[in-house]
Amino acid sequence: MSEAAVVAGRACDGCTLCCKLVPVAALAKPAASWCRHCRIGGGCAVYADRPDECRDFNCAYLLDPALDARWHPEQCKLVVAVDRQGTRIVVHVDPGRPDAWRKEPYYGAIKRWALAAVQARRHVLIALGRNVIVVFPDHEKHLGPVREDQFVYTFAKPTPAGIELDACVLEPDDPRVPRAAS
Repeated sequence: MSEAAVVAGRACDGCTLCCKLVPVAALAKPAASWCRHCRIGGGCAVYADRPDECRDFNCAYLLDPALDARWHPEQCKLVVAVDRQGTRIVVHVDPGRPDAWRKEPYYGAIKRWALAAVQARRHVLIALGRNVIVVFPDHEKHLGPVREDQFVYTFAKPTPAGIELDACVLEPDDPRVPRAAS
């Protein structure tokens, strides 16, 4: 855990849920599976030699003072992460509690984040293992399994009722993939 930006008084305190929910490419660890180095409730067995992906990761609970104790991953069964570019919020959901993100206060906050994300041309994603749901202010789009090398693309499409937000999954070589994302 990088300590520099952590909210004063916050720590993992034995929480290892990120070691289960967040994929780690350097370890070939998929989402929603325990890392082979995790001592559940105790931390990383290779902490001093952990990959940069792990070294650089902090969940939003540690970084965002607006997220109160209810957002501690062990309590809510969610690991909220913001990507390095700040283009998306990913809510990793414990597969043992797949409905956790739909409970309050989480669902209301996620919908507010979705409204702000649309206005800033960003995404809010729910990750249930490899299955991804894009959250929009007024609806959700289930995309199904998404590989690490694929790109979630959101767009506005005209309909008889007006403009509707939609999403799809793009392959890495699709010309619609922004160059910074490839």
